[in-house]
Amino acid sequence: MNKKINNQIKDKLSDTTHNWIFSKNTKDTFDTLYKISKEDNSLINKGIMGKVIKLLTNLEVKEGGPYANGDIKTNTSIARFLATQDIYLPNMLPFYPKNKKEKDRQKENTEILFTKEEKPTIDQIFILFEDTIKELPDYFQKLATKVFQNTIKDNKDKQMSLVGFYLEKSLGKKLQKNIASKIGMINIFFWSAFIIYDDFWDEDEKAKPELLPIANFFSRIYTDFFTSALNQNDSFKKFFHKLMNRLDGANLWELQNCRAKIENNFFEIPEVLPDYQDYEHKYEPSSGHILGPVLILCTMNKDTEHGEDANTGHQTYTKENNSAEHNNYKNDIENIILFFKYLLISMQINDDMHDFEEDLKRGHISTAVELFLRKKQKIFPKKINLITDLPKVREYFWFDIMPKLAEKSIKYAEKAIESIHNTSIIKNPKYLLALPERCKKISEDALKERDSSVDFIKSYFGV
Repeated sequence: MNKKINNQIKDKLSDTTHNWIFSKNTKDTFDTLYKISKEDNSLINKGIMGKVIKLLTNLEVKEGGPYANGDIKTNTSIARFLATQDIYLPNMLPFYPKNKKEKDRQKENTEILFTKEEKPTIDQIFILFEDTIKELPDYFQKLATKVFQNTIKDNKDKQMSLVGFYLEKSLGKKLQKNIASKIGMINIFFWSAFIIYDDFWDEDEKAKPELLPIANFFSRIYTDFFTSALNQNDSFKKFFHKLMNRLDGANLWELQNCRAKIENNFFEIPEVLPDYQDYEHKYEPSSGHILGPVLILCTMNKDTEHGEDANTGHQTYTKENNSAEHNNYKNDIENIILFFKYLLISMQINDDMHDFEEDLKRGHISTAVELFLRKKQKIFPKKINLITDLPKVREYFWFDIMPKLAEKSIKYAEKAIESIHNTSIIKNPKYLLALPERCKKISEDALKERDSSVDFIKSYFGV
């Protein structure tokens, strides 16, 4: 398509009347839409899809197809276009391109792919893991390995296993041998135990009693690792215990304050809603994630005049050490802590945003559910019927509450990015910055999808 034709197409697509249809022949119209989507799929926005679906509704033989009295060529053209938009209707499957099954297989492939640069660290993590569990019975090793592997596989941004690697690369210097791999293994232990315990606290159907010994073992190794590493350093020992105390306290606070009664499909709204205190309570349960990076920064400075411990080689922070270099180093640690704190808050808001309906149905007052209840308390003052009210709840959430949550997630992602830029010790920030940038993109995509939905509704209903 040349530029002139593209401009004509854009004018045709932007027409708010039914003149956007390219031909009286439905097959020709969908053939043209297919060609447009292959040339520049951005032209097929939600507004256009609203018009397309309205046209298909008028042509359907039965709901969901086939269309146009079942004409094979016309339905093949319709299906071919719909495939370009990743829309697969069960009633239309016979008309889709033959490679649809291959696309489905690709979509179902959820394995995490590690880069050539990341692979040695992951390989070393598994070597350390196998050495850690070798004394356990075979049946315990088998289940522990499965849990360990699932935690890695389910973490799409890979930071649970590679947080030490990312920090080492960002620092731009070689650290203690295998420290990134050790931190990676320990961090996977933390998150594996966290996920298992969380399923029980949430009374989730995924909660399995046989996993509790695995969680206990992982938690014990995680705690032993840090208490052993920091036992010669009073400052970081206090930091560790203070963080873990707040972590346990936050878990109890959530269980006591963030649950609503569900009875006969009614969500009973508590008189007092939880106060997440600028989302501090959403950071603390997962704050164990930051201990590895803090330990790396603690051990990397081998300069004895700044308080290296003779036995452990760990950097010690004492009140007597007031050098400018030491103060800069301490500020760097504080900024790294802030980076992970803001990152975890951004991630949690994103998760709560996407799990809104599931949490609502389980009576869990997440950050998303709390904001919804607070903003819509005049509409739902006491109860929400999880059957008859759900369509309205979804509408209010998608068009009003979700954008507010997405903006909050973006704000915390940007604060994480700012913290890295305030950290003088970071030489290659791209490794760490990729994490909050991913959070930003998820929220920005949600906002775009919401805006597209508005366009869709306007086009479909002609408003």
